[in-house]
Amino acid sequence: MVDLIGTPNAKKRRFPSALQVATTIFGLLYLDFFIWSFIHTSGAGNPISDNPNFDPWDLEMIFVKLLFVVFLVGYFYSWKNGRIAGLIFLFWFILMVCMAIWVSTTLHRDSDMAIVMAIPLLVIGILFIVSWYKKRRATPSA
Repeated sequence: MVDLIGTPNAKKRRFPSALQVATTIFGLLYLDFFIWSFIHTSGAGNPISDNPNFDPWDLEMIFVKLLFVVFLVGYFYSWKNGRIAGLIFLFWFILMVCMAIWVSTTLHRDSDMAIVMAIPLLVIGILFIVSWYKKRRATPSA
C-alpha cells in the first residue's frame, strides 16, 4: 500500500534533496556576492564591479539587493513547496535578465555575465517544478 504524503504513516525525509543542496550552495555563493555589494573600496572600485566609481547604493546595486530578497523567499519556499519555489526562481531569473538588459546596459556596464551567472538558478527552478509535477502525478487521487 502506498502512503500519501500528508498521512501520518508517510515517511519524513531525514536529509534534504539534491535540489535543496544545490540551492543551498548557490545561496551561499549568492550571499558572498551580496555581502561584497555593500563594500566600497576607494579608488579601486569593488571586487564585484569593474566600475571605478563604485557606489553600493546606485540603481544596479539596489536591484542586486532586491533580487537577493526574492531569492531568499524562493529558498525558504523550496523547503515547503517545490512548485512555488520553482515559480519564484523563474520570476527571479526574468527579473535578473531585465536588470541586465535595462539597468546595467543603461549604466554602460557589461551585463552578459549577470545572465550567465543566473542560468544555474533557472535550471534549479525548472527542476523544482518538474519534481513537484512528478510527485503530484505519482500520488493517487482520492
